[in-house]
Amino acid sequence: MLPKDTGEVIGCGLGLCTCLRSLRCLGNHPTFTHRRWLPKFAPNLASTLTSLVISLHQPGFDLCHSLVGLSHTLESLEIREWHRDWREQPLPFHLPSAFPKLTELTLDGAYVPVEHVEKLFARIGGKKDEAVALRSLTIWDIPNLTEHIPALLSMNSLGTHLTALNFRSWRGNQLDSALVGRIVDLCPNLVDFAMIAPVVGNMLANLSHSSLMHLALLTWPDDRDQDQSFTPRDVAQFILSQQCCVISTITIFLYPSAPVEFLTPYSNIDEQVLLRSVCHELGARIRYQEHEYISIMFCNSF
Repeated sequence: MLPKDTGEVIGCGLGLCTCLRSLRCLGNHPTFTHRRWLPKFAPNLASTLTSLVISLHQPGFDLCHSLVGLSHTLESLEIREWHRDWREQPLPFHLPSAFPKLTELTLDGAYVPVEHVEKLFARIGGKKDEAVALRSLTIWDIPNLTEHIPALLSMNSLGTHLTALNFRSWRGNQLDSALVGRIVDLCPNLVDFAMIAPVVGNMLANLSHSSLMHLALLTWPDDRDQDQSFTPRDVAQFILSQQCCVISTITIFLYPSAPVEFLTPYSNIDEQVLLRSVCHELGARIRYQEHEYISIMFCNSF
């Protein structure tokens, strides 16, 4: 148990950092504990901070305590463990009127009312200056949000300017390829796209972006549904399609019981040879990663 005045001590320490640009509040952090915390202890953050990673560990944590004061300068925001306020009388959910400079948003692990997420997305973009439009969006492990992603991307035309979209389904929940198609259609300028989820149907048929360079997919056990997975030949044909001539990296995440064709470079030798020869011919790289142990960081890892 931390001392009661820990939040004040941390706040006073942050108040001495007059040029702080990046802040990570993880674990049991007693920061932004009330609406006066920021202006009282660390008012400098409101004019200097451009990157915030915050884990909402407290039950009913009021996210507005951090975002209201920092919204005008934030360029990158990552919210972890954003959970519903289960109290009989939840705190009102307030957000700033806009995030004028936000270009990167990550939501990692949450069980939150969809209307709260919609309220957040509605405050992003919508300005005339497209130079500060949202460019990168990551949504990981949020069980009640998947079906709403097309609507979120349509708000203020947020999907239009995205160049990186990274999605991972909660506990392997399935997606229909038609839903993936709608999501991709709303993001015509994607360069980096990761769909770490079991997709029912031919997802590759929906990926025809001429700008796409980095792609990450999850193979899914084919003993449950023959339409849920894809073969090395499917990937090779996808790379060879005219629309995908700029593909430079494909990462295939292997589920523990992935189709045998992907388990080793020596399985299904004909298809593996075909895929590797196509990659070599077009200068593309193919990578295999275990699903449980890998995290995707676009650009830097590719």
